[in-house]
Amino acid sequence: MPPKVQIREVDGIKYKLTVKNVKNLHLRVDKYGNISVSANKFCSLRDIDKFVSNNADKIKEYIDKMAVQAERCLFPHVISDGSEFWFLGEKRRISLTEKPDPYLDGNMLYLSKTAEKTPEIAFRKWLSSQAVEIFFKNVDLVYKDFEKYRVPYPRIAIKPLKSQWGNCQPATGKITLNLFLLEAPPECIYYVVVHEFAHFLHPNHSKDFWGVVSQFVPDHKAKRKILREYPTM
Repeated sequence: MPPKVQIREVDGIKYKLTVKNVKNLHLRVDKYGNISVSANKFCSLRDIDKFVSNNADKIKEYIDKMAVQAERCLFPHVISDGSEFWFLGEKRRISLTEKPDPYLDGNMLYLSKTAEKTPEIAFRKWLSSQAVEIFFKNVDLVYKDFEKYRVPYPRIAIKPLKSQWGNCQPATGKITLNLFLLEAPPECIYYVVVHEFAHFLHPNHSKDFWGVVSQFVPDHKAKRKILREYPTM
């Protein structure tokens, strides 16, 4: 086989081929739309191209999904006048102002541009305060419904998570919520909190687990579908 790493194209799809010690063909698409394929030295280029071509629809579907997620990001690349970000399921815009305290008015977030505090710091502090307020409001709401199951009030942590909206550690009584959940609509935030509380009763994704979730969020499948439109980080 030619060089161990090469760039190839088939049916208009460009991909990076890496020859390595793998048993089967592996295809990956990163969040930027870059396509890579791993193959062993016994695979012919013809078979590899055919493999990529046969997965063209899945590749396009994933790239389209990543494009939607890239737009619906919680953090703008640059904090400046007119920067856009997603918050609670809607696109918002930043306006820099002389007023010291940030506030959201409709879809406009007003941030201080004073020398004492950079817009980046002001934006992150505002997001942190919103996360605490919104997430704990949902936790308190869900806890009232789970008290009958004798579920203790959990310890709550808020931080970015790479591939989860939340996780639950029943043994330690802790729930961690992804900061980036602030991107999603309020009803999806509620669903995630219910989902994590249900793990105190069933630390798995069994039929019984989904039965508990369905009691509080009957359309949880629709909520999960919506969440797939938002990046976890």
